[in-house]
Amino acid sequence: PKNEEDYQSFMQNFSGILFQLDKDLSLTFIEGAVQEITGYSKEDFLSGNLKWNEIVEPEDMPIYSEKRANSLSSPEVSVETEYRIRKKDGEIRWVREIIRQNLKMTGKKVKFQGSVHDITERKYIIESLEKYDKARIKEIHHRIKNNLQVITSLLDLQAEKFSKREAVQPQEILDAF
Repeated sequence: PKNEEDYQSFMQNFSGILFQLDKDLSLTFIEGAVQEITGYSKEDFLSGNLKWNEIVEPEDMPIYSEKRANSLSSPEVSVETEYRIRKKDGEIRWVREIIRQNLKMTGKKVKFQGSVHDITERKYIIESLEKYDKARIKEIHHRIKNNLQVITSLLDLQAEKFSKREAVQPQEILDAF
């Protein structure tokens, strides 16, 4: 954006969070839908009273930590991570984080920049589709099993008829000649 007004307009319409980290991955800048996504203000994070990793769900902490470490070890790579956070009100939300070293920084001031987007709706839709798919496969399996059982029963009935006929029919056939 060319001026402050353009920047403010851009940020008002941006649905995610933009951030910068220093070389130790400590937050130095955060902007965007911080309150909407986390329930916390950007000042909560910038003041140092609240660290981002404190809102990451404990179960997701290993993947979160591993991906952050990858950011340090592979500065030329953009690292993407999906994990859950717990909002201030206790609600759990899925987020997708993209982080990359800012390669245009010169000197010793290594910085990382990235974005966070709320992907909770997408995750729930995917989860619903997977459940639907599993239920559909289970129903198809059930129908096939039932149809095969009907076919097996019909074949058993035919086999009984053939057994009885074979005992009687060969003699009848011979007598007919």
